[in-house]
Amino acid sequence: MSLTALVMLYNSSMQDDFMRQLSYQVLKNVRDVPELSSYELAERCFASSSAIRKLAKELGYPSYSDFRAAIRWQLAHYTEIYRHQPADIRNAGTATLNALVGNVRTLLEQLADDVSEEKLDHAVQLLMENRKVCFFTTKGSPQQSNLQTDLILLGKDTSVYTVLHGTASGIEQADCDTVTIFTKMDLAEPNDIFPALQATKEKGASTILITNAYPAREMKFCDAALHFRGSASIIDMYAMDLIQQMLSLKLREYLTI
Repeated sequence: MSLTALVMLYNSSMQDDFMRQLSYQVLKNVRDVPELSSYELAERCFASSSAIRKLAKELGYPSYSDFRAAIRWQLAHYTEIYRHQPADIRNAGTATLNALVGNVRTLLEQLADDVSEEKLDHAVQLLMENRKVCFFTTKGSPQQSNLQTDLILLGKDTSVYTVLHGTASGIEQADCDTVTIFTKMDLAEPNDIFPALQATKEKGASTILITNAYPAREMKFCDAALHFRGSASIIDMYAMDLIQQMLSLKLREYLTI
C-alpha cells in the first residue's frame, strides 16, 4: 500500500537522507496528490519532477501516473480497507491455526481486562487534541506505520524516533502541543525509554505508553498507559501491535476521506 510504504520509507531512512525528506513532503501533501502532476507535486515538495518519479519507482510503481492512481484509490477506500477483516478466518481449520487462535484468544481476554475502552478513548482524545505526534520506539512495525498514516491523514505532524534516529531530537521537538507515544517491550530491557518519557513530560508534552509490563515508575509521567500483563513472548509483540490497531480503528471514526 502506497501510503504505508511512504511512511515506512520515511521511518527506515537515515535522518539526512533525501528520500526520507521527500517522502515526508509527499505525505504532507498526500490528500492533493490525486489532482497534482509530477511537476506540481515537485514544486510543493521543494524537489524536481524527476525526484518524484524516482520516488514512485522506489515504491514499486512504473510511473508517477501509476503511483498517483494508487494513492487516489487508497484515499477513496482507506477506511473500508482496514475496517473489515476476512470473514472466513474464524473458520480456518488447520491445527496450527487453531493453536494460534487459542493463544490469541487468551491474549484478547487479557487485553480486554487490562486495556479498557475508557483508556483507549482517553488516548485517542489526547491524539486529537494535539497537533504533533512523536513516536518513541525501539523497533517500528507495519501497524505503527498504519497508525502514523492515520494521524497524517488527520492533519497531524508526525515523527518517529528510534535507536537508529536517536531520541534526543524527539525530546527537543516536544512541547505543550505534542503527544508522545512510547512503545516498549519489557520495561526492564536495555535502551530504557524512561529518561525520554520523563523529559518530554517535563517539556509539557502529553504522553502515551504502550507496554507489556506494569509501568510502576513511569505512571507519574504517563497521561495514558495502555499496558497489559504479558509473558515477554512473541505474542506480546502482536498484542502491542493490536493496541495500536485499536487506536487506528478509533481514529478512523474521525476521517472524512
